[in-house]
Amino acid sequence: GIHPDVGRIDRWLDQIGASKRPVFEIPEAELDELRLNGERRSGSVLHDLNLFFRIELVLPDSSASVCDSLNAYDIVEIAYPLGEVGDPALATVLVVDTPNFESMQGYRRMAPIGVDADYGNTFSAGNGVGELIADVETGWTDDHEDIRHKAENNFVGLVGAPYPWDHGTAVMGELVGENQGKGVKGMVYDADVRLSSHLGSSANIGTAIMHAINAVQPGDFVVLEVQCFGGAPDPYPCEFVDSIFALVQAATANGIHVVAAGGNGN
Repeated sequence: GIHPDVGRIDRWLDQIGASKRPVFEIPEAELDELRLNGERRSGSVLHDLNLFFRIELVLPDSSASVCDSLNAYDIVEIAYPLGEVGDPALATVLVVDTPNFESMQGYRRMAPIGVDADYGNTFSAGNGVGELIADVETGWTDDHEDIRHKAENNFVGLVGAPYPWDHGTAVMGELVGENQGKGVKGMVYDADVRLSSHLGSSANIGTAIMHAINAVQPGDFVVLEVQCFGGAPDPYPCEFVDSIFALVQAATANGIHVVAAGGNGN
């Protein structure tokens, strides 16, 4: 049965004009399926992803006192103020006739400069053919000449994702920049991609990641190009937050490779 404190908390939230919404705005059955499949596959017990909620307040300045009140209940594991999300910005360079930039892609070279994508591309399927990568962030110019063959209109999840900016476009270039003798050459240029945006809101991070997970299959990749703010020290990996960690754990238990960017925001 439902614990009586659940009703008490809901009534109190109504009294202060607050509303309770799930962190992952995905049908409950889909979240249950991800958890159960992951448990069967990994043999590990995973968190119930339907038990993470966010509270929307009329007065944002009251978040600390509301968290204190919620944390007084034994059935609340932890309540904390929601921070912000961001992607690092890049300098924009206008180029009319696109030269070949591959010589500038140090990350394609062998260690310690890069990840040796040049060598990796010599192997069968080393160019990413047959793989699918879902990128979670913002800022894709999906019809950019170097990535449109893979990225154009390949948005998943939350609507309103496409808008011209730079970080998502740069990441797509590093991954799947077309092997065409101009611009950059992606490290896995034959892979396919999907784009899942959080629309610039920290409240949408979990939902955006879940949409990315739904877009891929076991053996494919989800890339987290997001960083969170609002705690000490700033910025911090968004998977430091319990709900995001639990979702990443469920994804990996289902055989999905989750890659989180390191070093964003210095």
